[in-house]
Amino acid sequence: MSSEGIGTVRSVEVESRTPSGRVKMLGIGTSRGHFSLRANDIRFVLRSAGGEILNSTYFSVESRQDQDGALSSLSIEGHGNGHGIGMCQWGAIGRARAGRTQPGRHRTDARPARHRRGADFGLTGIGCAIVASIALVASAAPVRAQNIWQRLDLDKLRLEGIGIVAGPVTPSTIVSTQSYGVQADYGEIAPHLRVGFSGSYWNSRYDDKTVDRFITQLEKSLSNPDDSIKFDRVRISTISIEADLRYTPTKARAAVQPYVGGGIGLHIVNAESKLIQNTFVESALDNIGAGFSAIAGVAILPTHRVSAGVEARYTVLGTIRFGTVRAGAMFHFSRPTRPKVTTP
Repeated sequence: MSSEGIGTVRSVEVESRTPSGRVKMLGIGTSRGHFSLRANDIRFVLRSAGGEILNSTYFSVESRQDQDGALSSLSIEGHGNGHGIGMCQWGAIGRARAGRTQPGRHRTDARPARHRRGADFGLTGIGCAIVASIALVASAAPVRAQNIWQRLDLDKLRLEGIGIVAGPVTPSTIVSTQSYGVQADYGEIAPHLRVGFSGSYWNSRYDDKTVDRFITQLEKSLSNPDDSIKFDRVRISTISIEADLRYTPTKARAAVQPYVGGGIGLHIVNAESKLIQNTFVESALDNIGAGFSAIAGVAILPTHRVSAGVEARYTVLGTIRFGTVRAGAMFHFSRPTRPKVTTP
């Protein structure tokens, strides 16, 4: 086995483990030196043939060498992907379903007490009560939904990249303008599913026809038909903070990665004009609300550190709907293709 940059792999061994038995440090010996993988980086380097990362660092390693000393085979045996604190989640759910308790203890304390005998949970019982309540609600969901949540490993979330984006935005009844923003990639939570966050800003105005229609309706209510309302443009700006979930059918290291997905965000809208100043119309337009987006795009990775992409997004925010096409670039902190080198 050989790989450009690290030489011929000769050995793979566990150098240290955490108190719960997870691999803390994995050593890789090659013809070019010794490499060490730390903690969660191990899961991103030792991928399956399909590109999926390891589910957990709780595993053992068995390797064999050929007559020349090169690594001829590597076997990794997983031992589960629980949280490692010694409590069986499904046992707790089973006891919650059965309504089990123990003498002298509050019902919500019974589950952790059974699995951690002799432990005094004290104030932590509040947290156990929350966990037990969530377990009770989850137990009422279909088994299929439970399997989906089991596949999502939120512990995998970490900041992997940050970038900038810009592009045209075309809101309904509002003049098209430019949108500017930043993006952050927080990595995979399941095979082919990535989480990202973004912040963006755009500033424009309602188109003249929309404002004219508004003035016409107001003038119809005037008592003196000779009175009129002076035209003034209504400016509007939006600051958005959004979280996205994206599905990409390609491998994690593919050079071209198309994706589709959806997002939910917090949008701060501000409207300004002498026409609506200090009126209920201004109060109605100025708001902070939730919006929902549908997204599709493609990312191109010329190197493992830099990517560029184009994305189309359609957002629904109350009565405001707008489409955005934006392009940008991202710098990736950790798309580990090579292990870190440490001094033996």
